[in-house]
Amino acid sequence: MTCSLRSILLGVLVLVLATPLAAQQKAATHLGALDSADEAEREAAIEALAKQGKRGAEELVRALTARGASLRTRAGVIEVLGRMKQGGPKILEDLLMQTLDVRTIEQILAALSGIQELGPRAAWTSPLLVKRLEGGFDRGFGGANSIVISTTLMTLGRLGPAPLKVQNLVRKFLKDEFGLTRHSSACALWWLGAEPEEVYGILEKGLAGGEDRATLERAIYALGEMGQAARASLPLLQSMRATAHADTQVTLDEAVRKIEGKQPPDVARTAKTETWK
Repeated sequence: MTCSLRSILLGVLVLVLATPLAAQQKAATHLGALDSADEAEREAAIEALAKQGKRGAEELVRALTARGASLRTRAGVIEVLGRMKQGGPKILEDLLMQTLDVRTIEQILAALSGIQELGPRAAWTSPLLVKRLEGGFDRGFGGANSIVISTTLMTLGRLGPAPLKVQNLVRKFLKDEFGLTRHSSACALWWLGAEPEEVYGILEKGLAGGEDRATLERAIYALGEMGQAARASLPLLQSMRATAHADTQVTLDEAVRKIEGKQPPDVARTAKTETWK
C-alpha cells in the first residue's frame, strides 16, 4: 500500500470517527440551549433537536428526567417531542407508561412537570395522560402511587378544554381512597369547567386535615383556584393560619388573596369541551 493511499484511508477513518462525536457535541449544545433565556437561541435548539427525530431519543429522555434539570429544560424537551414528525409522542408515552418503581416514579413526575410548565401549549399530550390514568396503578405503592395519579390529574387539568368523557374519567378519582388524589381531581375538574357545588364540599372537608400536609395544602390550593366561588371557606382559611406550618401559611395566604380577588388563579378555567383529533 502506497504512502498516499494510507494517508487517504487514515483521513477517511478520522472523518468517520469524528462525525458521530461532532454530532453528539452539537446535540449537547442544543440540549443546553433549552435552558437559555434567549428565546431565539432556545427556539433554534428546539427545531434542531426535533429534526434529529428518534436518533436523539436517549439524550432527550436523559435531559428530561435528569435530577436537577430546570423546568425550562424539561418543558423544552416536551416541545421537541411534540414537534418531531415521527416518534415524539411514542417516546413520551413509553416514559409515562412505565411500570412504577422508585426510579420510574421520579422519571414520570419529571416529565409531568415539563408538561405542566407548558400548559395548553402541551395539549397534544392530553391523550397520553388519559392513557396513563386508564392504565391503572400499582396500589402497593400507596402514597407514592397517589402522588403520580394526583400529578397526572393536575397536569391534565392545566392543558385546557377536554371532552366530556375525559372529565368523567377525572371525576372518578373524586372517590379515591387518598385525599391527595381526591383534592387533585376536584381541582382539575374545576379547571375543566365543573360547577362549584361538585367540588367545593370535597375541598372544604379536606381542610380538616387528617392525612398529611401535602394533602391539606392541595385542598387549600384548589379552593384558592376557585376564587370567589370558594368565598364561604374564607373564615376557616384565615383562622387556620395561626397554627399552620410555615409552608402551609404561604399556601393559605395565596389562597385567601385569590378568593378575595387580589391575585389571579394560576390556571384559567374553561367551560368548553372539545374533541381531540
